[in-house]
Amino acid sequence: MLSDSYQSFIESPLFLGGPAYGIHSSKIKPWYQYLYIAQFDGRYDKVKIGITSSILRRNDELNRENEGANIRYVWNMPTNLEIESKVKILLSNFTRKFSTKKLRTETFYIPITPFILFVRLVILYIYLEGGYIPANDAVKKKLQNYLERARIEYIKHNGAYYRQQNNSPRMKAILRTQKLVNDVLDIQRRTKKQGDKYIFSDVKDFYYIPDVVDQMRTLTKSKGNNPFGYKQIGEFIDEWIETYVTDGEINNELMKFLPKEGQNRAEFKEGDMVTVTYPPYRPADKKPSKEGGRSKLGDENYPDGGSWQGRIIKMNKNKYRIKWAFGEFKDSETDVPIDFIHHDGDVKRGVDVTKIYKDLKLPSTIDYGEYDEFDKIPEEVKAIADAMIDLSQYKLKI
Repeated sequence: MLSDSYQSFIESPLFLGGPAYGIHSSKIKPWYQYLYIAQFDGRYDKVKIGITSSILRRNDELNRENEGANIRYVWNMPTNLEIESKVKILLSNFTRKFSTKKLRTETFYIPITPFILFVRLVILYIYLEGGYIPANDAVKKKLQNYLERARIEYIKHNGAYYRQQNNSPRMKAILRTQKLVNDVLDIQRRTKKQGDKYIFSDVKDFYYIPDVVDQMRTLTKSKGNNPFGYKQIGEFIDEWIETYVTDGEINNELMKFLPKEGQNRAEFKEGDMVTVTYPPYRPADKKPSKEGGRSKLGDENYPDGGSWQGRIIKMNKNKYRIKWAFGEFKDSETDVPIDFIHHDGDVKRGVDVTKIYKDLKLPSTIDYGEYDEFDKIPEEVKAIADAMIDLSQYKLKI
């Protein structure tokens, strides 16, 4: 056991954590590592989670490698990897999945205070589940309701909602399309014109023009023959930009070719938490289908239909195997037609950390550390500081 009692645990640094520097950041055990939270310079809503054995070394690396992030809060514990992994799974929608940056899976777009409070909940959940601390079944059951799920869509703190990033198929298509638009505009800038001739000599070192043209035609579902020769290609590019680009950005005409929100069902993947909606039951017609008879619909055991939540555990061609998450069917499995499965607001994926802390009577204070107030600094220390300043000014004059 890592604590003598449940109450002593939630009052200890193992649960609370503390500021990254100063006496409160000392290691509890020499072999424990730090679970840290870093905040990005100039960003109140962007944080990073990670594990390190040295705060100073890792902070220096983050400053050099990752847009000036600084470690602000830490926990010193033996179970860092379990906590970090669970946080990354639950809050994966708060990352930018289409980013090309190295640390995208551990960078979350949420303010640091609700993030720290959420990490504490994960710590408590893992410690109770793993039997690392004395049992508290009531707390464990309540945390299971919030944290035994695939992903979380929003965190609520003090009345404010912090929502997931837009990682939808449409956003993925927008990013990919804007990159193509940028490439096409760059090709146009590099192309030289002499009368009605197009000269691509300054373009070929940067782009394979037939490939870009093919992407443009595929995106806009262009019909007819491919443009042939430099003149046709140049005219095609000019016309495409005039039709689909406004002020360097995708315009409404080009947006029409992008997927609509929720349109792409192929974005489901194993592990997703989904809603399954069965339609009202309809028996199959006695008349065969080839003569216009209708097939069976829904489930005869639920004549009025209904919605249930579960997790996708296997994906077949026409059906997904769902492991039910709640109610009388919990932990049982059913093969469900793909058309019955959808992502929507029916699944309660939000976490109100303020409410949870109040309900579970958890300490919610966060100690970020404090700077010394000037009027509380001893006079002898001020005198030494003033002397050092005077000496440095004297040396500069020399």
